[in-house]
Amino acid sequence: MEQKTIRLRKPPELSGWTSPKGMAESCRKESTLYRFSLELLDECGNRCPYCYRGSQDGKTTARIVRLERAKEIISQAADCGAKVITLNGGEVMLYPQVEEIVSHVNEKGMQPLIFTSGTEMNDGMAAFLYEKGASLIVKRNSYDDNGIQDRMFGLPAGSDSLLKIEKTLALLIDAGFNKSEPTRLAIETVMSSINLPQIPSLFRFARQNNIYPFFELITPKAYTDKKLLLGINEARKAFERLLKIDREEFGFNWVPHPPMVAATCNYFDVALYAKTDLRVQLCPGTPIVVGDLARESLAQIVKKKATRRLRDIRGRLMGKCSLCSHHIDLGCYGCRAHAFEKTGDHFAPYPACWQNKM
Repeated sequence: MEQKTIRLRKPPELSGWTSPKGMAESCRKESTLYRFSLELLDECGNRCPYCYRGSQDGKTTARIVRLERAKEIISQAADCGAKVITLNGGEVMLYPQVEEIVSHVNEKGMQPLIFTSGTEMNDGMAAFLYEKGASLIVKRNSYDDNGIQDRMFGLPAGSDSLLKIEKTLALLIDAGFNKSEPTRLAIETVMSSINLPQIPSLFRFARQNNIYPFFELITPKAYTDKKLLLGINEARKAFERLLKIDREEFGFNWVPHPPMVAATCNYFDVALYAKTDLRVQLCPGTPIVVGDLARESLAQIVKKKATRRLRDIRGRLMGKCSLCSHHIDLGCYGCRAHAFEKTGDHFAPYPACWQNKM
C-alpha cells in the first residue's frame, strides 16, 4: 500500500501578534509602529521566578498608569501607525478601568492584545473582550500538574493556580476566541527544567484546540534561578521534539530556532514597550531606555536617532548572528535582551542559539 504523503504547511498565527509581511521593514524605514505595549499596573498576585520585572522578590509596588494618561498614550500610539496595543502588567485584569482601556483601543481602530495570568477572568469579561476584538495570551506552564504551575507562579503548593487557568481557558473557548483564523487565543509557556516533561502534552493541547502555542525560553536576568534554565542542547532537543509533533500529527513545518517555538520575536522591528513609570524600552526584557512619556511624545521617541539606531537590528548584528542566514530568511535575530544581559551590547551574538554555534 502506498504511504500517504502529508503536505506540510506554515503553522497558524495569532491575531495581533504576527505582523504582516513587509511590516518590519516599513516600520524601521518610516519610524512607525505596528504594535505598542503598555504596562498598566505593577500589581500581580504571582511571583514568577522568571519574570522580566523581577517580581519574584515578593515586593509589590502600587504604581499604576492613570486612566486618562493611559488613554492619551494609546491615542499617541495610533498616531504613530500602531494597529495593535498590547496591554501588560502586573495583571491586566486587576486594572480598575480595564474595560474603558480596551474600549478606547477598539474605538481608535486598533486591536487589544492582552497578556494575563488567567486567574482573574469571569464569563462577563470574556464576552466583553471577545466583542471588542481582543486577542488573549494566557500564562500556562503545566498540562496537568497543579504543583508545577504553582511553582512556576512562585506560589505556595496548593494554590490551585492551574485549575483557575483551566477555567479561564474554558470561558475563552466558550466565548469563541479560538474559532477564528488566525486564532485570538494563545497560551504563554515558559520552557524550563521544572516543566520540560509537560511541554509536549501542553503543545498538543494547544494545537488540538486552535490555540497559539506562545512557547519561549527564559530570558535570564541576574536574579533568575539558573537551575530553571535549559542548556543549549536540551533546548534544541525540546524544540526538535515539538517540530516532530507538528510535522507528524498536525502537518505544520517550521525551522527550530530559539527563543520562540515556531515563531520569531520581532519586538525591535515593529514595537516599543512602555513601563508603568512611562519609560520606553525596545522590548520588555531590555533595560536601555529610549524615551520618557512623562516628558516627550511617543512620536518624538520613535523618531529619535538613538531609537532608530537600535531598531536597525538587522544591519548591526555582530559575530555569529551576522553570519547566520536565519536573520535574512526567517527574520530571526534571537533574543536581544539575552544578548544584552550576557554582553552589555544589544547587537552581540545570541548566546542561547544552537543554529549559529561554531
